[in-house]
Amino acid sequence: MVVEAFGVRAPPPGSIEICPHAPHLGCPCRKPQPLMLQRLMRRFGAEPRETLFVGDMDKDEGAARAAGTRFTWAHEFFGRPEVT
Repeated sequence: MVVEAFGVRAPPPGSIEICPHAPHLGCPCRKPQPLMLQRLMRRFGAEPRETLFVGDMDKDEGAARAAGTRFTWAHEFFGRPEVT
């Protein structure tokens, strides 16, 4: 689990979100839309410039850009080879 990499046993309450809506519904919280990331930043009082989105899909990168945050690929962040 990602949080364990930072020495945290369980993620803080409210730090994990999912979009339960079907992709064809155009939900603003489904990546690459930024709403989910923006809600998390507000919840934790983080500014976009303070936020790093670590992802493994193009839509992750798109959500980070749309929210104004930095982005890095998961394989680079964890120092692992890219899976293709």
